[in-house]
Order: sequence, then structure tokens, then C-alpha cells
Amino acid sequence: MTMGPNRFVAGNSGRGLPTALILPCLVMISLLPGTAAQDGGSFVPTIPPTPEQLKQLTERTLKNQHHNDRMIQQYRRTERDLLRASGKGLSSKNTLSIVIPTRTGEAKVELERDGKPTDPEVQEQQWRRIARILARKDDPDDPDLKRQYERAEKRRHERAQMVDAVGKAFRFRFEGRDTSSGRTLLITTFEPDPSFHSSIKYANVYKHLHGRVWVDEANAQIVRLTAELMDDVSFAGGLVAKIYRGSNVTLEQTEVEPGVWFPSHARFDLAGRVLLFPAVYQEELHDSEFRRLGLPEEALLKILQEHPAVIRE
Repeated sequence: MTMGPNRFVAGNSGRGLPTALILPCLVMISLLPGTAAQDGGSFVPTIPPTPEQLKQLTERTLKNQHHNDRMIQQYRRTERDLLRASGKGLSSKNTLSIVIPTRTGEAKVELERDGKPTDPEVQEQQWRRIARILARKDDPDDPDLKRQYERAEKRRHERAQMVDAVGKAFRFRFEGRDTSSGRTLLITTFEPDPSFHSSIKYANVYKHLHGRVWVDEANAQIVRLTAELMDDVSFAGGLVAKIYRGSNVTLEQTEVEPGVWFPSHARFDLAGRVLLFPAVYQEELHDSEFRRLGLPEEALLKILQEHPAVIRE
């Protein structure tokens, strides 16, 4: 039960304060059963699942999350990113972009920033850059490309490890069932399991998280999740960064095609400090218009067909 560019991870990496919290929360979010019913959902009195049934549902959900993480590498999406941040090295923005997966992460074509449309020529330059990235092949004589592939594979491996760790890191308690848009959602709360220990990067954050999650019981997919820090979390003994108690994350997922679910909305509300400087980080991501492009070679052909002005160099 973990979130996870990978999707949201890729979109938020490298921003100092939130990175260490966002990764485990995203993993949590994309793996745990969802949160709060919507669209006029109604509570459904029901017999709680047995421990074995809950264990099996968790295993199915984790397996499906691995599948979602692989599939998202083949889909483009439109993303609204509203960021309000204050602190050293942090700034606010409001952007609308098309996000394209690449072999080593994601690339964006920015359509709008702070209410102003991006110049069409600048957009074409961005499409050309993406085409060049997608056209790059494995080259044993290119050490920079090799390092990029190795870093990308390392990120995917770390995320997969954190997804698997969720089933061991938390204790889940059945709360009930709900309905939303014709789906039956199983609701659980989660809290850290004191016996959990891990050497996985950032997994120590799990020890400080609790929350609630809603899962589509029939499909074993997360619909929504909320997670909150129960106490302050320090990194490098507090010398590098500290994230304060009460910082929280909310994530919602949607089915984009049968058996494939991606995050459609995420909200991060974090407070803490970077080095000696206080920082506040509030971000909302809205993702829509998911469209399958396929593997990089297929994606490149479709981009060239849709953007004939793009010339491969």
C-alpha cells in the first residue's frame, strides 16, 4: 500500500525539504487502499474481513501497484502543478504541462506558467528535446548515458522495495466499507508496526506515519489515501533537514483503463526546515488526459506524427 512518478516522485524529486517525505508517502499512497468516499458515497455496514482475507487483499494491492508503476512509463498525461512554497531555495509556481515518460524519467512540455501561455516556438523546442531524448539508444561508449540509465534503474528499484515494505511497516485496522461511483471501498486505518526495521532509503519515515486508506475491494486498487506525520522527522541528525509533526499528504487514484490505475490528484502540506532555514511547502498536482504512448520507440513515432515540425537531430 504505498505513490510514484514513480509518477509523482519524478515530478517532485530534487526539491530539498519534501523529497524524503514525498517518496515514502507517494509509495504509501499508491499502494494503500484509498481514502474518503466521494460522489455521494454511503457507508455500508458489513462483516469485517478475516486477517487472512486482509492479508491477501494487501498482497494483491501491492502486486497491482507494481503493475501500475510499470505501466505509467508508457503513458503521457496533462498535469496542473500548483506550488506554494517559502524558504531558502524554494519558490512558488502554477504550471500546466504535458508530461512524457522517457527511458530515464520524465520530460515536460510546459503549456502555461502563472497564467501566461508558453510561446509556441518554445513549446516546439521542448518537443524537439523530448524527441532527441526518446531517440537515444544504448551506447556503451557514452558514460553519461550509462550513468543516467543506472540512476533511473536505481530509483525504480528503491521504489519497488518501498512498495514491498508497506505490508510489513504498518498495522492495518478495518473500519468499514463505503460505496463510491458504484464501487465498494474497504476502509482501513494504518499505524506503524514497532517491530519493523529496514535499511531501505527513506523507509525510516514509515515509523512516523499514520492515516487512513480506501481500497477498491474487487480490483485491489487504491482509491484514496491520507497520511500524516505523528512527530518530527530529522535527516542527518537534523543538520540537513527536519519535517515537522502534522505535515500531511493526500492522494487519489483513478482507473485509466481496465486494470491500470494512476494518481489523479495529490496534495502535499509540509512544514519544517532546510539546514537552519524554516520552510513551508504546499503543492497540489492534478493529472488528467492519460494517453498510452507505448515504449520509447513507439512514443517517438507518435510524437513525430503529431508534431511534424519536430526534426530528429
